[in-house]
Amino acid sequence: MKYKLNRFSFGCCSLGRKLMFAFQLMYIFPFLVCLYLVLNYILPKFGYKINLIALVVISVFIALAGVLIIKKVFDRLALAAKEAKLIVAGDINRKLTVVPGDEVGVLADALNQLTWRIRVNMDELKQYKEQVNGLKAENQKRSLIFSNLIKISSLIAQGSEFIDLLRMIVESTRLLAGSETAFLLSKKVNSDSLEMIISDGAGADYLMSVNVSAHEDIYNKALNLNKLLILDKQNLLSDNLTVAFLEKFQLKNCLAMPVFLRGGVKAVLGIGNMRESFLYSKNDIELLNIFSKQIAIVIEKDSLSRHHEAI
Repeated sequence: MKYKLNRFSFGCCSLGRKLMFAFQLMYIFPFLVCLYLVLNYILPKFGYKINLIALVVISVFIALAGVLIIKKVFDRLALAAKEAKLIVAGDINRKLTVVPGDEVGVLADALNQLTWRIRVNMDELKQYKEQVNGLKAENQKRSLIFSNLIKISSLIAQGSEFIDLLRMIVESTRLLAGSETAFLLSKKVNSDSLEMIISDGAGADYLMSVNVSAHEDIYNKALNLNKLLILDKQNLLSDNLTVAFLEKFQLKNCLAMPVFLRGGVKAVLGIGNMRESFLYSKNDIELLNIFSKQIAIVIEKDSLSRHHEAI
């Protein structure tokens, strides 16, 4: 019973229905009074007689025109309320049609500005989250690199196997700069040519077949200059040398550090990738330099061990 009574209560009606009903109530009484005065006092003095049915039809038409105008306004309000509910539900990509010149248009424009600000804030939060995750991953990677440096130093002191130490160093260098590939070239015995002795990562099997002759331009103009080779978007080789390097190593970007021993280059430690518009940082160079010095220590220690065995 209570539910049935609530159906006829104004408390559960929408704003549009309430105002529509109020308009109709306000319209009825003045309409009846005016109709009575016009028919009984005004028109008879001038000798006019108006058909009551025609007058009622005209009045109803005028009333309906007013109702339609009000309905149009409240339809726009209802649409704005519907869109606002969708925005609250999480659909911040909604956009209301703005009709300038009235309060409904101002409301629609305000909702559009609100959703735009929410989208901007969400995008900023997303970018901030990505930056935090990137820094977190970078810090974890650097922690792992430093851990490997300490571990390798400990293994060198313990006298671990020569090739195992070199392989571990090369694998650790691949963590630098998000590299896809790491490699170690060594000078051949009684020759200046370089041969691949260890490779790790993408294309490792292919790189194991790479040898650089002392007569090649890559050797004389890139790898045997007793200095660091940097190949990225800001540090480029000549056109012919860049093409030759890409064909030889299958790498667009490369950081190759010479390993010095007894005043000369004994090997070359390198990392690389195939990314577009890539740039190496100063930290990458410094860490690769540390790894190259560890390789020099390993090679020197292995040379001394062989010399003692020979004696």
